[in-house]
Amino acid sequence: MELENAAGRMRFTKDDSGAWTMEGLEAGMRIKQDEWEKLLKKALYIRMNKPLGDQENKEWGLGHPALTLRMETGASGDDKGGAEAVSVSFGKKDEDKNIRVAKSSNSRFFVSVTDYSVSELVEAEKKMLLEEKVPTE
Repeated sequence: MELENAAGRMRFTKDDSGAWTMEGLEAGMRIKQDEWEKLLKKALYIRMNKPLGDQENKEWGLGHPALTLRMETGASGDDKGGAEAVSVSFGKKDEDKNIRVAKSSNSRFFVSVTDYSVSELVEAEKKMLLEEKVPTE
């Protein structure tokens, strides 16, 4: 899972023990599992508000997305045909309607989502997900 917003790009993977880790952490650093899993649930359960068709409007801000989520679904060699990489980009906030427009890489259609459903992801920063540095011996 990868999250990219104005604060930068953060890539997360599960280690062999099932704990989440973030790419590029310094030695002894760990992420707050509960905080990350809360954000992950937000990312996985974004609901479409309204379909908008298949024609892009430049005003939606998807040329420079406020948020892009990239995830890989499935696993190579599974019975459903292997892994699939999917990206979903979210444009700028429409202040009047309190929505953002979203576009998935596996669809030609644009949809609106409530800003509330993605605002924590848009505002996420690496430092909010890090635990205090663990002392090394």
